[in-house]
Amino acid sequence: MPLTFALVKTPSFSVQAEADIAASELRLRFSGSLDENADLRKVQSYCEGQKESVKALRVDLGEIRYLNSPGVRAWIQFLGRVQSFFHGCFFERLSENFLHSASSYSEMLGFSFNLLGLCEIPFYCAGCAERTTEWVEAAELGTLEELRLPARACGKCQAPLRLDDFERQFFRFLSRSPR
Repeated sequence: MPLTFALVKTPSFSVQAEADIAASELRLRFSGSLDENADLRKVQSYCEGQKESVKALRVDLGEIRYLNSPGVRAWIQFLGRVQSFFHGCFFERLSENFLHSASSYSEMLGFSFNLLGLCEIPFYCAGCAERTTEWVEAAELGTLEELRLPARACGKCQAPLRLDDFERQFFRFLSRSPR
């Protein structure tokens, strides 16, 4: 049975760890703001202590709502150290805001063999001006060169949704990782 506990908890940032030693797996759930107040040293230290008993690292970044340059720098340094403790990393969920940074900084997703799961994609409805996000499996998207954005309909008016961003910029993160 997995053991779940808070590694870091501040008013604007938290990291919850779930260790399943029987499955040799560690899951980290990040939420809030990845900024200058997001101290990842305790998380890194915990991961380092688990490297002998845990082989798989799963990371959920689906609740990261804000990033700034100090947060991006801290994340890149953290991931650069931590991913080498394990046999790669599986990103379960990646928020829209995290993906914006990952499309600008390839190091945000670490090793090219790290796997991507669900991606929060921004959509806009021209029919009713509704903006929404949808979770899409990275494997469904294809590559940056051959993007396959799944068709979605607006929940209000059923009109087709369109990507609410610049396609080549937003999906640049796809050019660095197998899905």
